[in-house]
Amino acid sequence: MMILAVAGFQIQMIPSRWYVDDQKNEVWRSVGLARQATQLAVEHDSHGEIIGWLKKFIDKHKEIEIAQNQDLMEVQVNNNKENEPLQVENPLVSQRKGRPETK
Repeated sequence: MMILAVAGFQIQMIPSRWYVDDQKNEVWRSVGLARQATQLAVEHDSHGEIIGWLKKFIDKHKEIEIAQNQDLMEVQVNNNKENEPLQVENPLVSQRKGRPETK
């Protein structure tokens, strides 16, 4: 583990439940690249550049996720028969158990 005044990172901090065995190598590879990029940013005092890359990456993937969620919601609404207008009947009223209310 490398400890710097500005940044410290330990790969073992990532819980194993966060990834599937097939993805394990890709996760470690990306963590290693992120660590190396962070070290270089610290050494060359270019924090702004790496922060810009990361923000751009996060924003791009958030937009993709939002678009996918909207498409999924549209499909669910179209396929959901509960949203069709039906005649609403009076709901069932049940008596409460226990001591009756005082008047």
